[in-house]
Amino acid sequence: MVFEPVLGTVNEFIDYALIIAGIMIIYYIVRFFTVGGPSKETKQEEERQRVEQFKGWVGKKTEEHKNKKAAAGRTALLKPASGFIIRVHDNADKATDALDDNSVAGASRAVGRIKDDLKSARRLLRVVRGKVKADKKVHVKELIALVEKMEKDVHDKITLPTDFKAPNWKNLVVEPKENLEALKTSCGTVLKMIDEFVETEKVTP
Repeated sequence: MVFEPVLGTVNEFIDYALIIAGIMIIYYIVRFFTVGGPSKETKQEEERQRVEQFKGWVGKKTEEHKNKKAAAGRTALLKPASGFIIRVHDNADKATDALDDNSVAGASRAVGRIKDDLKSARRLLRVVRGKVKADKKVHVKELIALVEKMEKDVHDKITLPTDFKAPNWKNLVVEPKENLEALKTSCGTVLKMIDEFVETEKVTP
């Protein structure tokens, strides 16, 4: 029949097509495993880059942790310093009350505690000054200078009368009471400056 030669030709064409397709499949499989994938050198370079990136990330996190820990240590020292200043404020109130009650002994005890607490605050602030970065030392130095001025004012200006039976007692205690009030104002200034310093430590350790 006329269709038999044609059918044979079609079958031969299909056979050739299948052979060619098979060869192409084998070619691409071989290419995938040999040529298509990244070379050994490329893989090693990519691995090296990943290791370097990881090391950089670890180093950055370690440095951040160290900075936060150092900042926490500095602010931890400022907490007792604030505590000493608060006690100075409280003892200034006690000294004033004692003077109002004609209690020389009570006022003297309160002023003595004021001197001790100011000294302790100054010492702590000097420790903090040695631990902060250069750009923050100025702030701590200002704090120390203010506390030192408070110490000097207590020594020079708060002179307590000794005779509680003096008829002019109320006049004698006017000046020391005014200086005690000024001391309380200075306490507020110091506490505000400490709070501001703590906030800067949180932002830029």
